[in-house]
Amino acid sequence: MASRKIREAVEKVTDDTVRAYLDYLKGLPDVGRFRSLDNNGRPKGDFYGNPNLAIISWTALPLYGTDFGWGNEIHLGPGPMGFDGKTFIIPGREGDGSFKVAIWLQEEHMDAFKKCFYDDI
Repeated sequence: MASRKIREAVEKVTDDTVRAYLDYLKGLPDVGRFRSLDNNGRPKGDFYGNPNLAIISWTALPLYGTDFGWGNEIHLGPGPMGFDGKTFIIPGREGDGSFKVAIWLQEEHMDAFKKCFYDDI
């Protein structure tokens, strides 16, 4: 179910929607002072909230089937996540178009994420 929702959302993204969203972001006030980590994942002072979101798609990478002499992989995913809001979209091992999603959220934000993802999207 989650993979289907992600796929449907991805299919709605067009060049025009991306450009419109970038224009929207340009109009927002600078939230840099709210970031708790710098771009290299190092602590940067007080934590003022959770405005961070980074989505990295590994869907086009040839991730599976690499044999280093130990047989096929049994798991593939990101190592350290780096900061709150960092998200990886990883293609399913079966090659059927499914996805795995690895996301780092603070525990206090999980219920809001679940509501948004399962009820609001």
